[in-house]
Amino acid sequence: MSRLVVLACLLAGAWSVGSAASIEFDDELIQELEELVSATVPWTDATPAYSIVIDQGGEIVYDRHIGFADVGNRVPATRETVFKIGSISKSYTALAILQLVEQEELDLDTEVSHYLPNLAKPAADATIRQLLTHTSGILNFTNLSETRPLLEWSEPEREDIVDLFQDKALEFDPGARYNYSNSGYYLLGLIIEAVSGMDYFEYLASNVLAPLGLDDTYSGDYHDIVPNQARGYAATPDGFKVAPPTSHLAPFSAGMLEATAADVAKYRRGVFMSPSISNELRKLVTTTDRFDDGTDHYYSLGALIIADFHGHRRVGHNGGLSGYVSEHAYFPDHDLTIVVLVNANGAPVSPDALAAALSRTILRIDEPDQGEADVPQHLLESYAGLYEMSPFWLAGQFKRVVLVDGSLQLQLYPTKEDVVQIPLLPRTEKEFALAIDENIRIRFVGDGEQIGGLTVLMNGLESPAIRIVE
Repeated sequence: MSRLVVLACLLAGAWSVGSAASIEFDDELIQELEELVSATVPWTDATPAYSIVIDQGGEIVYDRHIGFADVGNRVPATRETVFKIGSISKSYTALAILQLVEQEELDLDTEVSHYLPNLAKPAADATIRQLLTHTSGILNFTNLSETRPLLEWSEPEREDIVDLFQDKALEFDPGARYNYSNSGYYLLGLIIEAVSGMDYFEYLASNVLAPLGLDDTYSGDYHDIVPNQARGYAATPDGFKVAPPTSHLAPFSAGMLEATAADVAKYRRGVFMSPSISNELRKLVTTTDRFDDGTDHYYSLGALIIADFHGHRRVGHNGGLSGYVSEHAYFPDHDLTIVVLVNANGAPVSPDALAAALSRTILRIDEPDQGEADVPQHLLESYAGLYEMSPFWLAGQFKRVVLVDGSLQLQLYPTKEDVVQIPLLPRTEKEFALAIDENIRIRFVGDGEQIGGLTVLMNGLESPAIRIVE
């Protein structure tokens, strides 16, 4: 369940795949992809795995699997390797909810209390729509310090997780802002169970997985014996270690599923191309709303990040769980799907960054400028300060920029104990790349030294923040 999700959306109204523009995956392009992956993933023969699958038109045109599904037993990753996919699971949950909406079993604007009468306020007052789009204001339980014992090395029940957040004060008025909340998607899983009378995963298996022919997608229950299952790892100063296990009911409908990269690709494409998905359901999946102030939202009802990727329509979502990180993207104008799954936290290159690099190679888009700019000291000093994001809270409400030994650093969660600090690399006088991912940029807004805000940019998407007086 990813904490840093930089999102945006260019879509309004109905979604149409239309006539896909085919890309020729000839020997030259395949060789370019091979060279890119080899140069980007500097892993040895004793490391966890990257599983990469590229699908066009329902056919896998490129796949590569590097490293080990099980390092200790020297089991190499293959196309059949099963990974936990974290928050990519949210789009499966959203699809199931929207099926029930299509069948008139649920109403998007009805409060949760109608379906979960025992749920406490204020969580009970949220609507289905607000849960789907992370606009309910319900705090994200995975950000709470008391949550960690339930996320690792334990087997919580549903009520243990819900008790963490159901009666806590809202972070903002519902509909006013966006803040990524695993709590909302946990409730959506409970609503699926309440309305259907079925276990969450049993409902998915019958109504989502089977119709789309997804034979290599599993519940994530670590008691189950899953064929070709990858073991999760975490990078440490002393090398890779086995990551703490996570019970399937800890993330539940917010991030419990596991699958092969090929099955994730089949799922993603299937939502847009399979006859088992009606046009009305597809329209719901790709519908975006507006905030109360009229600002267009970034996140669709189907738990999809919908964006303009350098002139190409793109939908996708990333994921993260103890021992696993993931990314998947679909380009409807080319009927092209890219999936990157990794069985290790702290991988040397994020799945998001690798998927973006693969996309640029395939679509013939220039790499982002990585030249180091010489920024005068007085400008660097002018950028330091506290910034408040609105209406999108990305990795928290606030960002702080600090100057350390002549270099800028971006602080995430600056008002909490677990501050995350990331170096900023100057690319122009006003634009900086995050050291962890060249695709994520910070652009300062203002004239001269009068800096009034900043904008977070990722793959052409923009989320603003204003500078505030502390």
